[in-house]
Amino acid sequence: MTSKIAIIAYTIICVVGSLIFLKVFKKAVFIFSELLTERIYFLICTKKGKALSKKDFETIRKVYKDLYKVIATQNCIGHCYSVCFDICKTLKKGSIEFIAVKKFSFEKDDGKDFTMHVLYINNGWAFDTYSSRQYPVEKLHKIYKAKLYKVLDYDSIRDKSYEEFIDEQEPELAKWSAINDCYMFDRKEKEET
Repeated sequence: MTSKIAIIAYTIICVVGSLIFLKVFKKAVFIFSELLTERIYFLICTKKGKALSKKDFETIRKVYKDLYKVIATQNCIGHCYSVCFDICKTLKKGSIEFIAVKKFSFEKDDGKDFTMHVLYINNGWAFDTYSSRQYPVEKLHKIYKAKLYKVLDYDSIRDKSYEEFIDEQEPELAKWSAINDCYMFDRKEKEET
């Protein structure tokens, strides 16, 4: 009987202690679990592939810490132009691929069936900022039902700043997007909001 009471008391103490701990450290536990999830995803998913090797990630971490942090925390969604440009410039290799991707049903309806997206391409693989993952290029094209617009290698952007790159690409990209039923990010629209 004494051992049953001890087991029940121990269980009650553990449950109450856990509840008090969670109440007191709720925010810290939430932040920790979020950071742990990001780190696991980065190590298991983002780093797996051939577009960006472990050595490439190490180079990015040493040369451009902010870019590394954006990729490692999956905060590159919505920043595909700049992230892919910065990866290409930092590693001094690979290319940037502009594609129109079929919109998902939950995206804002602006009357267009496609939206412009940019990928970092290397070794026949693509780094995708939407998913923060690496895929063989052909597989990703099938997933997105992509329409290819243009591929620019490192030598094409070597001596350009990001602003120069965008200024140079935007006019033709806007024309192509209009013809191909594709929404394209517009800097003027962004500045107005």
